[in-house]
Amino acid sequence: MFSMRYVNMFGFFLLFVSTGLTRCYSSRLFYFVSRGDANFVPSYSMVETSYNIVFVMIALLIISIFGGGSLIWLI
Repeated sequence: MFSMRYVNMFGFFLLFVSTGLTRCYSSRLFYFVSRGDANFVPSYSMVETSYNIVFVMIALLIISIFGGGSLIWLI
């Protein structure tokens, strides 16, 4: 017979791992923001004025909204 005790332990393990990773990422982000020297090319130098990209992004937005709505009705 399967014991639910191991499922609870696994859930707590995932909780602590995800909290720890979030803490590490937040510390890293705070360090780079407060230091001011990120040592990488800024992403705002990329030009995103291609209408193909904008059209695809809008199509994905509409599909995800209607897909999520229909999934809610199916469940």
